[in-house]
Amino acid sequence: MDTRTFYGRKEHDRAVRVIPADSQDSELEESDNEDSEIEESQEVWIPESGTRMFWNKACRVSQVADTMTLNRWEAIKKSLHFSNNEERQEENDDPLHKIRPLVTHLTSKLRNLHRESVQPPELADVGASGNVVLRLAQPIPKQENYKLIFENWFTSVPLVLTLAQPGIHCTGTVRGNRLPGVNLMCDAELKRRGSFEQKIEKIGETTLHVVKWYDNRSVTLLSDYTGAQPVTEVDRWDRKRKMITKVPCPAVVKEYNKNMGGVDLLDSLIALYRNKIRSKKWCSTSWI
Repeated sequence: MDTRTFYGRKEHDRAVRVIPADSQDSELEESDNEDSEIEESQEVWIPESGTRMFWNKACRVSQVADTMTLNRWEAIKKSLHFSNNEERQEENDDPLHKIRPLVTHLTSKLRNLHRESVQPPELADVGASGNVVLRLAQPIPKQENYKLIFENWFTSVPLVLTLAQPGIHCTGTVRGNRLPGVNLMCDAELKRRGSFEQKIEKIGETTLHVVKWYDNRSVTLLSDYTGAQPVTEVDRWDRKRKMITKVPCPAVVKEYNKNMGGVDLLDSLIALYRNKIRSKKWCSTSWI
């Protein structure tokens, strides 16, 4: 395979980085240097993903390659500086010091941009995650006691209160920082499996139930139609005693598990597949 060298050469660098000979890059001419002759059985390394690959025929990106030549881009990249390295103080440990002026400038400009909300004007604004629920809940008939179950990324007090107005009830796990003014026992106090604590608060016409339950770990739930009572029992495996034991379970937990089983099962099945594999190894070995 005919090859072309790039990234320059060093006398001590035995591994010559190459790109395919069928590259459309007109800027990469074959070098007359004697080092360009690659001997047989020499190990060749295909380079890691770099900016030059935008001009490579195998992975060419026309939006980049048609805008400027490779040599033009490398000349700009070589001369482009945003800060003076000589002025950097030794005690300055800013990891972005080389582009800090650019970051500061862009941040100030972006803060002045007007952000258009995708939330319809007739719906309340209860935060990014809660707004998603409000938009999806629009087709639900009002004042017919429908129930929504969602997880902690969506659950918040403003969302539950907003959905309660048209008669839509809610239950969901909730994060502790979304319960302002609610002081629940810490995990150390709820260390015994099956223990729980309940807080009840009435806001307007809506009664909110906050229940913190300890199983393998603690979980906090928020609901406007059910609380801890009636308490039932669930089977759990006791590792120390090597047997199945009965553990108290609040009603809101049973309600949540009953209706969220499908979603949790889907998440569990997706987790079995490595659908987000990312490889950082781009080099491979070939022999000529």
